[in-house]
Amino acid sequence: MKWLRGWGLYVGLVLLTGALYGRNLLGDHRAVDHAEEPPARTTTQAAAPPELDVARLLQLSKERPGLLLVLAGWGALGVGIALTGLVLGVKDLTRARRVAHQEGLPYRWPLSEAGRVLLLVIVIVLLLPFVHMALSMRSLAWFEDAHAWSLVAMFLVHTVLLLVVWAFASMHGLTVRTMFGLQWPRAARAIGRSLRGYAVAFPWIFGLLALAAAVCERLGIEPPVEAIHELVFLDGRPWILALTLLLACVIGPIAEEIIFRGILFSALRTRMSALAAMLISGSLFAAVHTNLIGFLPIVALGVLLADRYERTGSLAGPIAIHIAHNTLLMGVALTLKQLM
Repeated sequence: MKWLRGWGLYVGLVLLTGALYGRNLLGDHRAVDHAEEPPARTTTQAAAPPELDVARLLQLSKERPGLLLVLAGWGALGVGIALTGLVLGVKDLTRARRVAHQEGLPYRWPLSEAGRVLLLVIVIVLLLPFVHMALSMRSLAWFEDAHAWSLVAMFLVHTVLLLVVWAFASMHGLTVRTMFGLQWPRAARAIGRSLRGYAVAFPWIFGLLALAAAVCERLGIEPPVEAIHELVFLDGRPWILALTLLLACVIGPIAEEIIFRGILFSALRTRMSALAAMLISGSLFAAVHTNLIGFLPIVALGVLLADRYERTGSLAGPIAIHIAHNTLLMGVALTLKQLM
């Protein structure tokens, strides 16, 4: 595995990626002029998810009262978490100030090694369209399915990431559990402390989201529909929905916490203060999600996740928060989908 530590592999992959994209950008334009019309997509064209207004909700309250009760249940859960968080926050502010016990990061990635891992992930993401193109040339309908391919691509990226992290941990004589503080006694404490912190931050995160949505509506800004919204709202196949839930609520949170907190944040902490590392890693975390309305709330969530990792010394806490957060959002989305 020593080849992972050298730069030859990464330089070669970057050159390959640049050559492939350059060939497409600087290719024969005459072929484009006389090209035939592209084949129709096998999935529903991208469109904004349908909207619910007050009149529609009143109509649905008569037609499908059970689903409205489920939606009300999700709302009550959100309000309950917010109220609990406010109570806990006030309690923390009013009681005698004391310094919270900090475990410290279990392992700080060297910046050079973190750069290698992140570069490898970026290059793989950039190469996936060419893999898709090569597979589609075999005239297999499954690979022409945009929604199915997007899920396969995300699973591939997450799998490669986990394998690369395991390889780097092995080179240092560590396991993934020890590198990210996932041993059970420490992980159990981290989960409890982190979920408490999430409850405290919950009303502020969703308050930021509501404020950002109001500002964007006032300015007439309509952010593009995200891939996850297409998969949830526009694709009716049960297996696509099941894989989307698995990716959004389990695999995605684990992989993203490894990238942004376990690797990026810990590497930044070797060169800067905790606050600066939290803001930079949180901003990159939000930028990757390409959500204009949710940018500031996602930055706030990223800062909270990094703070929990710093204070508990275990990635189990941030993973638990991330899973709980995504599961709540997906539960609301699935209920809205049935109402629409």
